[in-house]
Amino acid sequence: MGKFVRAGAAMSAGVAGTALLATGAPAALAASNATTAADLEHGSSSPGTRATTGVGQAVAPAFGLGKHMTESLNPTSIPADGASTSQVTADVFTFQRINGQKTRVPASCFSNVVFTSSDPGETVGATSLSGPGTYTATITASTTPGQATITAKCPVIGGTLFAHATLTQTGPMIGVIVTPSSIRADGKSTSTGTCTVTNSSGKPKPGDTVTFTSSDSGEKFSAVTDHGDGTYSVIINASKAVETATITCTDTTVDPHLSATASLTQTSGPSAVQVAVPATGSASTTAGVVGALFMALGGGLFATARRCRRLANRLPG
Repeated sequence: MGKFVRAGAAMSAGVAGTALLATGAPAALAASNATTAADLEHGSSSPGTRATTGVGQAVAPAFGLGKHMTESLNPTSIPADGASTSQVTADVFTFQRINGQKTRVPASCFSNVVFTSSDPGETVGATSLSGPGTYTATITASTTPGQATITAKCPVIGGTLFAHATLTQTGPMIGVIVTPSSIRADGKSTSTGTCTVTNSSGKPKPGDTVTFTSSDSGEKFSAVTDHGDGTYSVIINASKAVETATITCTDTTVDPHLSATASLTQTSGPSAVQVAVPATGSASTTAGVVGALFMALGGGLFATARRCRRLANRLPG
């Protein structure tokens, strides 16, 4: 039968002792003290950390716990420009009791940590050991906006530690508005469509090729005006269809193309105009009241003048 050998010398001077399994150790002993390969893959569900010991590497319960690994990114968001970078860091450590206190202590992998990205367009640089238990690499952005999962893998006895972090890549943005948003379907009324484009850093992006289209083929557009500040505009001429049309602004300079939409309503009545109306009346009612007041006032003055003239004629010469 194999022997269960304790590294007794390591227990002195406040350093946690480690129980080592000799070759041929009983299966029951190995099962009670070691973590299986399945545990390595599924042992911890904590975000960013998978912690375990390897098969055949037993840890003395009173003196220490298994290895852990965390992962971080700095920064966590970069432009999707094919050039910006982020540094990924993986920290490998264990906990030991030193002078009776649970203390985090750097640990190591059997070889360098391997970093990978779920975005095949990102470039992952070589891994370097920047400090005890600390492994780093540089991630270079792709040109695809979105989120990528950066995975760290640390080989240990009997398996691998895993950690994950999310890197966000920002891309160009586009938006469009129409003013006013409601016009008369008379073939003559107009509205202005304005498209705003920013780059992956959120700065205005002039000089792009921007087009406007409508779901109503009867609506007509003027030439696009580039204002030089990331905004582009057109004049939209109404059709004679009473409906709500979808106005689409598309930037064809970027690949893939960017699009945004807004709604333009065409009504059978007058175009939308802001009118001050009392809460108890309509615009037509207000107009009628005002007209009546003018008529009443004008009629009263005229009648008064006629009476005055009659009285004057009756006075003695």
